[in-house]
Amino acid sequence: MPVLLLVVIYLTFISLGLPDAVFGGAWPAIYPALNANVGIAGALTAVATVGTLVSTLGASNLSRKFGVGLLVALSTLLTAIGLIGLSQADHIAWFFLWMIPIGFGGGAIDAALNNYVATHYQAHHMNWMHACWGIGAGIGPIIFALSYAQTQDWHTGFTLVAAIQFALVVILLVAVPLWAKVRARKAGSGDTTLIPDNWRIILGNRRVWLALFSFLFYVSAEIGTGFWAATYAVTIQHIPVAQAAALTGIYFGSIGISRIVCGFLVMKLSNELMIRAGILIGVAGIALFMAGGSFATSVLGLALAGAGFAPVFPGMIHETPRRFGAASSQKLISLQMAFGYTCGLVILPLLGLVAAISSATVVFAVVLALLAGLLFTTEKIKHQY
Repeated sequence: MPVLLLVVIYLTFISLGLPDAVFGGAWPAIYPALNANVGIAGALTAVATVGTLVSTLGASNLSRKFGVGLLVALSTLLTAIGLIGLSQADHIAWFFLWMIPIGFGGGAIDAALNNYVATHYQAHHMNWMHACWGIGAGIGPIIFALSYAQTQDWHTGFTLVAAIQFALVVILLVAVPLWAKVRARKAGSGDTTLIPDNWRIILGNRRVWLALFSFLFYVSAEIGTGFWAATYAVTIQHIPVAQAAALTGIYFGSIGISRIVCGFLVMKLSNELMIRAGILIGVAGIALFMAGGSFATSVLGLALAGAGFAPVFPGMIHETPRRFGAASSQKLISLQMAFGYTCGLVILPLLGLVAAISSATVVFAVVLALLAGLLFTTEKIKHQY
C-alpha cells in the first residue's frame, strides 16, 4: 500500500507543477492579446499568493479536520476550477478572479504533502516527489507551446491542463483510504535542538528564521527564473514566443529530471552538501543564460540552472524534522512554505515592476542576488543554536 500511495503522491505533484509553470510560459502570448501591461503579471501572482499563504498556514488544521487525502483531492479540484476559468477568460480582470482558487488549492496541497512525505518517507522519496513537480512544470509549458503553435490561441493550452487536473481529482478521491495506512517514520532522533509544537517557541528560535529566509530566497529565485525566462528570451534575445515557452518547459523539466538523479545521490551524499552544490551550479546556469546569444546557449543555461536548483527545495524540506523535530514539523513546514510563497506577494510583483520600467535583464540580476542570500542563510543555519 505505501508504494501505491507514493504513485498517487507523485501524480499529485506532477499535477501541482502544471499550472505553476504554464502561466509564465504563456504570458508573452497572453498580455498582448488582452492589451495588458507586461508588468501586471506580478499583481496576478500576488493575488494567487494571498490564497496560497492562507491555505498553507491553515494546512495543519485542515489536515487534522479532513485528513491529508481528502484535503489534497479538494485542493486539486480548486486548481482545476481556476484553470478552466482562465481558459475562458477574455479580459485581464478575469485572471484576478481565477487566480484565487488556484492559489488556495496549490498552497494546501504543497504544505500537506511536503510534511506527510517528510515524516513518513525517506530523503530520496522527497527528491522524487519534487522531481514530479518539475516534470509537471516542464510538461505544462510544452503543452502550451505545442497548442499555441497549432492554433495561435492561448486559451486551448489552459483547457488541456485543466482537463488533466480534473482527471486527477477522480483518482485522488478513489485513493483517500490509502493515506491512513502508512506509518510515520522516526524523525529527529538524537537531535538536541528539537522544538516543541508551540508558536511562541518556534518564532523565538534563530535557526527557524534563517530557515524561513532560505525559503524566501530560494522560491523567489526558482519561480522568478521560471516566470521571467520566456519574457527575457522574447524581449532581450528576440526568440519567437513558441520557442520561448518551450525554454520555460526545458528549465522546469531539467529540475524534474535532475531531482530523479538527486534521489539516488542523496542515498550517498548529505542533504547539506547537495544544497550547497546545487546553489553554486544554479548561479552558473543563470549567468550562462544571461550571457546567451543564441537559443542553444539559453537552453544550456536554463537546463544547468534547473539541475542546480533540483536538490535545494526538497533537501531543505526534508531537513526540517531532523533540525527541529517531528512534533513541530507541520507548523514549521507550513511556515517555511508561507515565507517561500511571499515571493509571489512581494518579490515577483517587484520583479514585474522592474521588468516594466527597465528590462528583464535587471530581473535576472536580482535572481543572482537572491541566490547569494540563499547561500549565506543555508550556511549560517548550521552554526546557529
